[in-house]
Amino acid sequence: MHTIFWNGNEIQTYVPSNRTYVILVISIFFDRVLTITMDFTSFLVK
Repeated sequence: MHTIFWNGNEIQTYVPSNRTYVILVISIFFDRVLTITMDFTSFLVK
């Protein structure tokens, strides 16, 4: 499991604003979708 962070240091350093939180959730969501898609594709290739 891996997670993509936009400006990961900034998210950890500063108190996240609503906008930062939304970007973080969206980034995690798309990363999950991408990971599932990659796994499914590799499954089909096998």
